[in-house]
Amino acid sequence: MRLPSIPLAFPVCVAAVAGPVAVGDDLTRAADANAAVFVPDLVAAGQGSAAPPAANLGKHVVLTDVEEDHPFAVVVQKVVDWKKPAAVLRCPPGEYARAEEDLRRELPEFVTIVTAPDRLDVNAHFDFLEMASTLDADPFIDLTFGYVTGATPDEALAFVERLAKVQRKKKLPRTMAEFGPASNRPEFGGPAAHAIAKGWKRTWGFHGSVEEMTEKKEMLAGHGLVRAGGHGMPDGIDDGFSGRDLREKGVDLAPSLYFSGPCYCGVTGPWYDLSTGVAIRKVVAPEESFALAALASGVTALFAGLDPDRGETTSQEMEHLWVEGCALGHASKSTYDGAALALRTPKMSLYRYVEGERRPYRDLAQQMIGGGAGRALFGDPTFVPWKSCAPPPVKIKKKDKRGALELMWAVNQAPTTYWMMNDVYRCGGGWTHRIQFKQEIPVATAAALTSFDLSSVEAKDGPLEALFPTAMIERWGDRAYLHVYVVFPPAGQQNTFFVKRDIEAKFTFGKK
Repeated sequence: MRLPSIPLAFPVCVAAVAGPVAVGDDLTRAADANAAVFVPDLVAAGQGSAAPPAANLGKHVVLTDVEEDHPFAVVVQKVVDWKKPAAVLRCPPGEYARAEEDLRRELPEFVTIVTAPDRLDVNAHFDFLEMASTLDADPFIDLTFGYVTGATPDEALAFVERLAKVQRKKKLPRTMAEFGPASNRPEFGGPAAHAIAKGWKRTWGFHGSVEEMTEKKEMLAGHGLVRAGGHGMPDGIDDGFSGRDLREKGVDLAPSLYFSGPCYCGVTGPWYDLSTGVAIRKVVAPEESFALAALASGVTALFAGLDPDRGETTSQEMEHLWVEGCALGHASKSTYDGAALALRTPKMSLYRYVEGERRPYRDLAQQMIGGGAGRALFGDPTFVPWKSCAPPPVKIKKKDKRGALELMWAVNQAPTTYWMMNDVYRCGGGWTHRIQFKQEIPVATAAALTSFDLSSVEAKDGPLEALFPTAMIERWGDRAYLHVYVVFPPAGQQNTFFVKRDIEAKFTFGKK
């Protein structure tokens, strides 16, 4: 499916969203590829205060749905003894969003959610995301979080002990391994220097049979990062390792941050099967769950999907860690930020599955965006595994003038070695290139911005087509950030960044 496009030889129209809008108008504009969407500084407009406030940056709380007499209560206590959180919050089983009142009171930067594996599903996760986006007025989530669980209390305790041990060492190896079923022919190689991460070495194993990968399982041990590709289900990777394989074949993934691309490989219990065209709630057994097996196989963190997702997102999360040198929670938040931008609405709104009813998403874009929002971090959201070791793909030039803010995105040749240059949300189920960045601007400037204009997008040979121009202001602590998003039309091997040179995009924001 090819989406409509607009040649930018002239400015596109601007829709400044100054406050809540009617849902119908909101969705119509979001779906219109030619309509620009701007969400201004709603905090400056008087719609509450920034969350988290500056005084709470670094604040960490534990949220749990585990009752005091539940077998997983020892896991809660283990996390509390280790992390010494500012507060321990409680909610009903599987209803993490019900902690809203407590979270509004605490307004932390970090939340560790301790739960039993049969209580977490994509609906509960989406409930929490939506709630977390309402702690202040902008569409982005207002905290970062990670789940802690395990197939059994003992496995969950071992996971927590491992997290504490790795953090005491304060570093992970600067090596990574990528593996998954071969799309063409099996290929093993490395170590070789990574294309963008300075000082990193990459090894790869794209295998034929599971037995072939099992014979080389040692290549997955001892890395700072492991990335898995392929298609998947809750019990494992199609034509690759299953959860049972990880356990029975003794696959050692320690001490890696494990980035899982295959669909459903973050499912720890309930999930929704759509193979018949309607949602059927199923539950993967703890001993079968790929996610729980990965947590038991030595990982320091797992980034994986609770629903069908796109493997490209795993690399984007990895690159965010390399570029920003940030805490794990902020790497997963970067994916949720991208979903909020792609939704193009003033409030985050995600679908829910209802057993026996048809697919809940209204269109392919909403489904793709839900795939990003459905990714989850299992681990400690506060952990900073390394300092920045990669430059940003493009440096933004800024002119903050009396009557306008101008941002310039310009490259001689697009940095296609970065996966963060790809978009999978608004491109008809495939992928294409995009301009997406987050730029800090002065709070006073953010408060003054009233309009958004994608003034021009050009290459050496003339104007380019661009779709879904979007800009949104986020408040975080005492800072203001401007998120910008533009998608290029899908064109296969003729995608914009593969064939164009001297690309320049100019974004202009009017001031009051």
